[in-house]
Amino acid sequence: MNGLLQQLATQTLLGTERRAIVRPAVDGAIGALLRQASASSDTESEVLRMAGVLTVCGEAGFLPATGDDPPLAACPADSWPAVGEPALIDILKAIIDDAPEALRRETFIRLATNRLRLPPRLLPAALTLGGRVARLRAVLLPVLGERGRWLAAANPPWSYAAGDVDSSLSDDVRWYEGTLDQRRSWLAAMRASDPAAARQRLWDGLAEMSAGERLALLETFADQLSPADEDFLETLLTDRSKEVRQRAATLLGALPQSRLATRMSDRMRALLHQQRKLFRQQLIVEPPAEFVVEWKSDGLEEKRPKGETLGDRGWWLYQLACALSLAWWTAQTGKTPAELIAWANGGDWRDALLRAWGKRLQRQPLAEWAEALLDDPQATTLLGSAPLLECLPVRQRENHWQKQLMNRADNSLGSTLESIVRGYTQAHAAPSADFSRFVLNAVRSVLVKKESQWDYALRNSFPEFVALMPNAGFAEVMNWPIESLSPNFGDSLRRAQAFVTWRETLARVLPSH
Repeated sequence: MNGLLQQLATQTLLGTERRAIVRPAVDGAIGALLRQASASSDTESEVLRMAGVLTVCGEAGFLPATGDDPPLAACPADSWPAVGEPALIDILKAIIDDAPEALRRETFIRLATNRLRLPPRLLPAALTLGGRVARLRAVLLPVLGERGRWLAAANPPWSYAAGDVDSSLSDDVRWYEGTLDQRRSWLAAMRASDPAAARQRLWDGLAEMSAGERLALLETFADQLSPADEDFLETLLTDRSKEVRQRAATLLGALPQSRLATRMSDRMRALLHQQRKLFRQQLIVEPPAEFVVEWKSDGLEEKRPKGETLGDRGWWLYQLACALSLAWWTAQTGKTPAELIAWANGGDWRDALLRAWGKRLQRQPLAEWAEALLDDPQATTLLGSAPLLECLPVRQRENHWQKQLMNRADNSLGSTLESIVRGYTQAHAAPSADFSRFVLNAVRSVLVKKESQWDYALRNSFPEFVALMPNAGFAEVMNWPIESLSPNFGDSLRRAQAFVTWRETLARVLPSH
């Protein structure tokens, strides 16, 4: 397709008076449409019309035949009916084109619950959306229908939606000829039924894979990880890709009895000492004085990354601490998370330890650790509150968000609300009715102040929060008087009210059951 468009683009740049038009040789209905578009005495218009036809067909997955390639097989019949009501189709198009992720997710789930698929004319935009926002794919795929999967198989950028390789084919064909997404799905299924065979299959193909492929397929080991995977993962500690080495080390660190975990534990224990101070023993940590060459084989890096603020010894300590589970620290020292944080704050290596615990918390979310770090001003300053909040259940986060909103400066409401929206969206959760009312009141209290009109983040994040809210707050949003607001926020409120209208319509015609 790009070749045909390039031909037309070249003719346009050179001028049709200098080069005669070369009309694309395409058969079938599309060829007939091109011939109809070219039926003009105006050569410039003819070129532009043909380019328009080819662009639209390309977005729909059309690829011109090359050589003697057989034509595409006919699209299988769909078992679910497509949405046919014009008003609903218009809303679906608006949501696919210009709605927050949470509203798109809700829409696709409602369609699937009601066993409806997207109408054909919305498939190109929906497939492009799924290619851009991978987090939506799980809820989008069921409502694409057979036609969506058929189109995806014909257009490489949409291959994520092409479905699994035909299960009647041999394992070798499915492994070697499938897309990366298909191979990863197939490998994950094999790990569930025959982990040893899955490990062997990946091992046999490693030498021929790119680093991105190795890393993507290695992710299948995160589920159902077991001691039987240890030997295989140990071999990847010497992989030529730094990202693969680090991922293998992380997986091994999640096995408490692995050899890597034991080595890291021994190294850290050697750095902890009891020191007598003011008539009592005090625990101290003394980072490595030098980097041990053998550590490289366990995924540790001697040289600090560019821009790293820790010194060499702090960098080595940070990496060793990252390799240990949070439970190791409480078991080894007998201290609670809050006591360990206070201990780190009182020593010389606070930043290395707090950063390591924050990093480990992202891999191993533990509410007690997250709460302890959030309660410590030095930790939140160093780590930021948003990553720590992600490690808490959503309802626990609301207490912290409410404190942030109460203690904010008026010009920071937008940035705070952006963080809140991002937290709910990533967790696939909705705010409680009480918290929604609190946010609406906070927004209204700020809007009476002149400076609020310059808060771009607030204008952008407020509609996205409304797209998340429970319907108990819809009436208040719809009753806000637009004429009393600044023009800047009036546009934001109109967008929020459009989201409310769409959500009310979806709830009426696509009930959750």
